[in-house]
Amino acid sequence: WTLHNLPPDAKVAYRIEDANGKIVSQPQSFRSPAARGLSGVLVAGSCADEKEGTSALWRKVATANPAAVLLLGDTPYIDTTDLAAQRIRYRDVAATPGFAELAARVPVYSIWDDHDFGGNDRDGTLPGKENSLRAFREYRVNPSYGDGTEGLYFSFTCGEMEVFVLDTRWFAGLEKLPEGGRSLLGAKQREWLRRGLKASTKPFKVMASGVVWHDGIGDKKKDAWPSYPEEREALFRFIGAERISGVMVLGGDIHQSLFALLPVKEQAGYDIACWTTSPLHGRNHKTIPGTAAGQIYRGVEPHVWLELSTQPDTGGGPTLTGRMMSVDGRTLFERMIPAATLARWRAHLAQETLMSPNTINRMISAVKRLVREAAVQGYLTHEDAAAFEKIAGVKAAALKERTKSNARTRIEPAAMREVCDTPDPALLIGLRDTALLATLASSGLRVSELADLTVQQ
Repeated sequence: WTLHNLPPDAKVAYRIEDANGKIVSQPQSFRSPAARGLSGVLVAGSCADEKEGTSALWRKVATANPAAVLLLGDTPYIDTTDLAAQRIRYRDVAATPGFAELAARVPVYSIWDDHDFGGNDRDGTLPGKENSLRAFREYRVNPSYGDGTEGLYFSFTCGEMEVFVLDTRWFAGLEKLPEGGRSLLGAKQREWLRRGLKASTKPFKVMASGVVWHDGIGDKKKDAWPSYPEEREALFRFIGAERISGVMVLGGDIHQSLFALLPVKEQAGYDIACWTTSPLHGRNHKTIPGTAAGQIYRGVEPHVWLELSTQPDTGGGPTLTGRMMSVDGRTLFERMIPAATLARWRAHLAQETLMSPNTINRMISAVKRLVREAAVQGYLTHEDAAAFEKIAGVKAAALKERTKSNARTRIEPAAMREVCDTPDPALLIGLRDTALLATLASSGLRVSELADLTVQQ
């Protein structure tokens, strides 16, 4: 069913009846999107089964009150293109306790990976993939399905994010690229993605796929973006050439979780944040075949999911926070405000305020000190602190006119004596303030330095 003209941000109750008017579902409800669209926490995960541990995970996810859920494939495991078997497995997962209750009230977006596509590590040459496409469209609701005839790619927005969900199975290995090498996306999907990235008005653009974007997965793992290096390279160069900001990538599949800053600044203009979230079920791949380029976190934990949330611009630029969560309630890893936010704040101070270069640089230094201390105390990673350290201050020469207009006015000795004599000498507090002002006048201390003095000093 497609529902139209729902009131925005309202609780909508529903039940399902058959053709004879018999009620065939328990009463349920969901909250319609606000007028500005979907916003809140987006939960992403991959690799699920129907066991109790996974049910416990879905019940824990529900407590976060997510705005939406994104399934990144292997949800369910099917490993055949037989249509009847496909339909049975989708029904099995849909009935999983915990997931069934969550999906009845929260939007669930989905893409497939190899096991729900039809076979381990299979690409677009898989015989019978048309059956897989038919079953997926019968049991999973997305805003659209590829171009309507082939593939499953689509996009949606949530808060300050636009999520481009990519089909990395249907077209994989079927076409050659103009640049040379094989294509993972196919020409139609690739052009759709480029148009969407270029046209997006959201500050954060998430490219999500079932397969992973990073290396460090071993030479035998061929169904991943590193096995299609020419297309991956061309995509990052397109981002750089078009100056598309705020892009990050997301994958699943490997039964491990990861965060990295992909070192693609030469191609894209900046290092791209990369998340991998897997598995939702309880089975991990214990072996770590290598370290991904730019890797900051890698976890081998069962029953995990990723939470992405955004905050709009309140003066320092919009922010995105990612949290890798465990079924036992632990936050396994959290990526806080990126260093780019400090750079944007520096640009704001330099371009949109009348502050002097010295004042701006003191403010930036204060932020760096806070971040360093947070890293020492374990609230931030040392990699994050190092990224902040790389943000340079503004150059006084570039703002010399502002420096001149904000230059200090010299206070003559007579005027300073008048200031020092202002407190009432008949009061003890007046004598204290007189002494304090006289000390300041003769020492050259700044007020900011005075604030750090101890009682003994």
